[in-house]
Amino acid sequence: MSEQINLESIVRAAVKRASEHHWRDMSREDMSQEAWLWIYDHPNRVEREDKDPDLLAYNLIREAGDHVKTIAMKERAHRLGYEASDQYSYGCAQIALALPAVVSGTTEPPAWAQQEIAQRTDPSEGGNWLALLADMTQAWEKSGLTEQQRELLTDYYCEDMTQEEIADMLNVTHQTVSNRLKAATRKLIDYLGGPAPQDLDEEWIETRLRERPGARRPIGPYAEITG
Repeated sequence: MSEQINLESIVRAAVKRASEHHWRDMSREDMSQEAWLWIYDHPNRVEREDKDPDLLAYNLIREAGDHVKTIAMKERAHRLGYEASDQYSYGCAQIALALPAVVSGTTEPPAWAQQEIAQRTDPSEGGNWLALLADMTQAWEKSGLTEQQRELLTDYYCEDMTQEEIADMLNVTHQTVSNRLKAATRKLIDYLGGPAPQDLDEEWIETRLRERPGARRPIGPYAEITG
């Protein structure tokens, strides 16, 4: 193995990278083992004398971390009872569904979705709803949102205010509100990063948001800020 870099530091950094999103899916010990296996299975990636040591270390952390993430995603799929290939990416729809519960401190889904969520998730595993809620709680607490961004997301996703209403309240333009919402929502999505629990995918949530009683935005609160 190359003496240019500290492989123990590489493994620790790779595990840290993977555990940010998958701390519930694998223990750090198992992640470390997988990272070491990847390193020993790829000696040609490690022993690159032509590479700058800092760049080599960065690439190894990224590749080993991505490998551990892939293993953790498979573990998550097995635990929740679905195929890893069926996983969905987090998006605005999942935020619209879960954020009101996170902000209010409840573990209950929105009233308009409770019955169908109960039917679509596996009670023996605590349900995909609880997995979604745990992911969203961590993102809300650790994604680096400013207080202003938290207030904006709460008004939009939890209080069901329109962008126009928020713009009037803040005495700013609609475009300013739209830009701020995109930035705040992107922070959550970027932090969440990995797959959303199966059965709580974008298409299903979008349909429920359209049909929920008293819906003021017929295509869902997230539709205005996508694209």
